[in-house]
Amino acid sequence: MNQPNLSQLHLSSLQQSCIALSDVSEKVLSDQALTRRLHDLASRLPGPLPDEEKTHRQWSIEQALSLVSSARASLDFLSKTEQFSDLGERIAGGLQTTLDTLEGMLGQRLRSEARHRIHGLYVIIDPLVTGGRKPQQIAQEALEGGASILQLRDKESDKGKSLGLARALKGMCDEKGALLIINDHADLAATVEAHGVHVGQDDLPVASARQVLSPGQIVGRSNHLLEEALDSEGQGADYIAVGAMYPTDSKDQPIVGGLKLLREVKESVQPPVVAIGGISEERVGEVVQAGADAVCVIGAVGLASSPLEASRRMVEAIRRAGGEG
Repeated sequence: MNQPNLSQLHLSSLQQSCIALSDVSEKVLSDQALTRRLHDLASRLPGPLPDEEKTHRQWSIEQALSLVSSARASLDFLSKTEQFSDLGERIAGGLQTTLDTLEGMLGQRLRSEARHRIHGLYVIIDPLVTGGRKPQQIAQEALEGGASILQLRDKESDKGKSLGLARALKGMCDEKGALLIINDHADLAATVEAHGVHVGQDDLPVASARQVLSPGQIVGRSNHLLEEALDSEGQGADYIAVGAMYPTDSKDQPIVGGLKLLREVKESVQPPVVAIGGISEERVGEVVQAGADAVCVIGAVGLASSPLEASRRMVEAIRRAGGEG
């Protein structure tokens, strides 16, 4: 097929995508201004508008994001052709900006769904904190015991080795309906299609992590001060991790505020709050009552004689304290 025919195909595809996305904007986002903008951009592309059939189609957010990707691919192809230069930078720029806006709004919807799943027992799987067992065993027992979220934190292995472990954990989490978060490495999270990434104060800013992730993947951030938590919320973090709550040997991290800080953060931010640091089964209740949506542990499960039973007991303790297990 020659180049002009390919260009026409991409123009038609781009126009059809814009029309379909205007329907998405109206039905999914209820944004009339964005709906009109997409329809206007479609009408300004060369060629007749495709026939619009009023349907009762219900768009999923995943389908809508796939349409955005298709439109971007056609726009990218056409931007390299002489034929498209006739459209001018204004139309091309308007299309790009509109697709960015739409993708951001759709991604926010998906992340909002994931944010509602930040609750209960959150277990960090660290290959160095397993009591000599395989990290896959700790992960499987934690999930069997009722953990809602796993985080892979592998500071020692190269990414090739971590990749295999991350994929294994993703399969386990999918089977149990749990979330998988990858510590630090946004590229690894994107590769295995984890539910998100967790970053520290000195790691990638939230916006930079989002450039690597897909629109629906979440970003959590560690915080040791109220000011840091407020900054994380301002950056768009999907959950706020606060700690350390108590002394811990799992990570060299000072205690800054404990339960007092947890209460202050919970009262000051909108995203879910995750408490971390030295939390034992006996301390779960006071952490939940202080405002933690999720209770994050490492050694309390990873070093337990039975990670399965330890997880079960902590999930039950969360429920007894009034939390969502």
